[in-house]
Amino acid sequence: QKLVNLQTLKLRKNSISLMNDAAFFGLNRLQNLQLDHNNITKVSQTWLYGLTALKELTLHHNKITMIEPKSWDDCPELLQLDMSHNKLRALTKDSFKKLTGTTFLSLKNNNIQNIEDGSFVDLVNLEELELSNNELSWTIEDMNGTFNELKNLEKLSLENNKIKSIAKNAFSGLSKVTTLNLLNNEITTIQSNAFETMTEVVSLKFNSSSFLCDCKLAWLSQWLMAKKFEKSVVAKCNHPVDLKGKSIFNIQPELFKCDGNTLKPVISISPKSKKALKGENATLSCEAVSTKDLDTQFSWKKDNMLLLNAITKNRVNRDDGKIIRYSTELQLYNLKDSDAGEYQCVISNSFGPAYSTKANIDVHVYPQFSKK
Repeated sequence: QKLVNLQTLKLRKNSISLMNDAAFFGLNRLQNLQLDHNNITKVSQTWLYGLTALKELTLHHNKITMIEPKSWDDCPELLQLDMSHNKLRALTKDSFKKLTGTTFLSLKNNNIQNIEDGSFVDLVNLEELELSNNELSWTIEDMNGTFNELKNLEKLSLENNKIKSIAKNAFSGLSKVTTLNLLNNEITTIQSNAFETMTEVVSLKFNSSSFLCDCKLAWLSQWLMAKKFEKSVVAKCNHPVDLKGKSIFNIQPELFKCDGNTLKPVISISPKSKKALKGENATLSCEAVSTKDLDTQFSWKKDNMLLLNAITKNRVNRDDGKIIRYSTELQLYNLKDSDAGEYQCVISNSFGPAYSTKANIDVHVYPQFSKK
């Protein structure tokens, strides 16, 4: 109370877990608030109330699992936000509302799996985004336009995110990015012209010895050499056998061949949308084909989040000795309202993942008399 001229407040390395409403109300000139290394579990408008001059907020090394809607309504001047080393699992379209002036955002070392469309829509002036050490493989492999709104972003770090493949439109909208870090991802495939919108990039880093060096990858070495990225990129083949261990920079373009084999799984049957009654059971089915069975994994997502305790039946069939057919069924018992949503299967092996189209499950109830 009454510290009306206070500009910097450090409360680092305490045991703060509960933030009372309007905890900092009256600190109208506070610009730097350091709350890192505590036990805070959520960001809320109630305890940020009144911090209208705040420019820098550090919340790293806490236990934050959620950012409540409207959290930043009272922080219109916030320039730098560090929420690294927390426990966030997803970003929503409300996570960063009103942060139109923010230039730096760090979310590294969380557990982020999903970034909802529109999560970055208000971050129009963001220049640096740190997303290293999360679980954002699906965002880069299967979704389009995640970063579309970040028109002024210059630095993007996606190091160590379990990314196996890069979709063509994964980085669409990032026309001003100069630095892209993809280190420590076992990348197997990069779709043609995946970096075409990043016309200003001068620093590109990735290191992978897992590349599937077929005809679809022939473009990559030529593009990298034209951009002079040979020193910052390590890209070695894992297949075919005669190219295994070789750098793509040392392989002639005509040696990148397609032999008709489907090493990475290809979805042949996607799950179908269903309407079901509350209390009933439901089954979703998905199938894929491949010519190589190597460390095959089956998983299901609901609303773009991994189902950790899914009840599934997975099968591998070899019909004629060459084509391998994979099938997986997701069993949903005693359906509840919370089971409604979009479901998707992911079948992957060492050569990359395959994503089904999404199926919607609607849960209905018969009308019941509330008054007779």
